[in-house]
Amino acid sequence: MRGVGARRRSMRFAVVAAMMVLASAHSQQPRAETSSGAAGQILELDYWTGYLRVPYKLLTSPFDWSLGDWGKAALLGAGAGALMFLDSDIKDFVQDDVRNGATDDLADIVRPLGDGLVVASMATGGYVIGAVMGSRRLAAASLTGLQSFTVAATLTEGIKFLSGRQRPNKTDDAFDFGGPFDTDSRNSFVSGHATHAFALATAFAMEYRDSFFIPTLAYSAATLTALSRVNDNRHWASDVALGAGVGFVVGVLSHKMSPFGRGDTSVSFLPYSKGDARGVLISKRF
Repeated sequence: MRGVGARRRSMRFAVVAAMMVLASAHSQQPRAETSSGAAGQILELDYWTGYLRVPYKLLTSPFDWSLGDWGKAALLGAGAGALMFLDSDIKDFVQDDVRNGATDDLADIVRPLGDGLVVASMATGGYVIGAVMGSRRLAAASLTGLQSFTVAATLTEGIKFLSGRQRPNKTDDAFDFGGPFDTDSRNSFVSGHATHAFALATAFAMEYRDSFFIPTLAYSAATLTALSRVNDNRHWASDVALGAGVGFVVGVLSHKMSPFGRGDTSVSFLPYSKGDARGVLISKRF
């Protein structure tokens, strides 16, 4: 019964959190950026090609890195490696000295915010609300969030397959990597919940970076979601840290490559009807 009640509380929290973000986003919408054309954003051709352009840019960008960029990447890699050496100690500390009924209850509440179906539903719902209310900014943030989540989730599944890391609730060896040919269920590295939550949170935080409330709420919810996986002993600390990093990077890149910014040159397809004429209006902004 506790599990059913926890799931219900979790879903209620997810709905309330989503409504808080969306309501705040719409309330901060500048009048000049609110129009009935919000619904048409989903027909932007550049938006749909972004599902291919974003991962391509992400995977090929190292070829354009400067020496300084490679230095930063090396530092991040060293930090991730160092965190892996601490994974076992962090696991023991959290499970023995931190985890209790209160942290379990909090984990039950925030965990759904990293579930793929919930994240996709929140992004889709945000677009629908933005389209109905004529909020181009909310619709844009939601569509970018959906794209960011989709790309990040796909990359995460690839990393899980290639690494084959065992979950901490099944082993005490933090370096138990089976690789892609291990038939056992090994999908700890990286955390999908952390990736999903930060991919959506970053899309909204970037779109509403002029606001204090929305980025704070989005990143706070994403951070708690990621930490819940450590509390539940379902992921190592390095899993959630790198998962959050994947979601953040993809979210930033999706926002930068989004066709919904000011001064974009995107192509859009809109239904056209005037008198007896019917068709599709193709427009390109310069």
